[in-house]
Amino acid sequence: MQNNETSAAWMRHFVPLLRPFRWKLVVAVTAMVLDASINVFRPWPLKVVIDRVLSHRPSRVPFLRAWLDTAPFDRLEVLYGACAAMLLIAVTTGLLTYYITRSMGDLAHDFVFAIRRDLFAHLQRLSLRFHDRQRTGDLITRLTSDTQAIQEMIANGITVLGTNACLLVGMLTLMFWLDWAFALVSLTVAPLLFWTVLRFKRRIKFASRRARASTGQLASLAQETLESIRIVQGLAQEEQQDERFQVRSASHHQANLEIVRYQARVVPLVDVFASIGTAIVMWYGATRVLSGELTTGDVVLFFAYVTNLY
Repeated sequence: MQNNETSAAWMRHFVPLLRPFRWKLVVAVTAMVLDASINVFRPWPLKVVIDRVLSHRPSRVPFLRAWLDTAPFDRLEVLYGACAAMLLIAVTTGLLTYYITRSMGDLAHDFVFAIRRDLFAHLQRLSLRFHDRQRTGDLITRLTSDTQAIQEMIANGITVLGTNACLLVGMLTLMFWLDWAFALVSLTVAPLLFWTVLRFKRRIKFASRRARASTGQLASLAQETLESIRIVQGLAQEEQQDERFQVRSASHHQANLEIVRYQARVVPLVDVFASIGTAIVMWYGATRVLSGELTTGDVVLFFAYVTNLY
């Protein structure tokens, strides 16, 4: 319930700030969808070479199946066409990636500029009672480090999440269109993998919040100490301030070590589950090829998609 209220408050404050950039955001999202739609066909030229050139089997390329599988091309012509298609896909996705990175980066900087401007103006107009209760160093951290985190989230997080989400939808669509049974077998490990990632993600997120909170406390203590350094030295309070700083620093240090431990645990688990999923694809695909139900290119295509998925 508290998380829902926090999300609603976040949307209520930040959505109005995004309105001046809505068209730029719409164009960037459209470019993400287009980039994923093209990038999902990256393994298909290799499938065409394996099936049409090396094995003389139907390629079953979406939208081009009727034309490509019946056209009177010799093997070298098909090979040259597949190489040209692979280069065209690489160039097109490269241009789209450049545009997405550039536009989302500009949007993130402009958005955070507006947030910092409004936040600084708001802080100046808050009551003196509020400033008496708050630590100056913590407010400075909110104004600088936290807004920087928002900028990185928009420039990198939204870009990666949006592109990967569209790519995931495209890969699953093509996998089920090509062979739904093979697709289901390929995804048998996915629920366990995603459950593991989400489980550790929550723990890492909680530890990251603790680390950010302790960072603000450290900044506040350091600023207060340095601002009153004459009093600290005059009253010989250096050792007491050292102990206070060490206690705050230990909390920050422990939170960051906890993040490292969680990351160290999740990476090998993901590798193991990914290897299991890949092995299942190799075994099931090879048996289907030997029985004549699938082509070698089909297995290579599924292998590429599953590798990207896991």
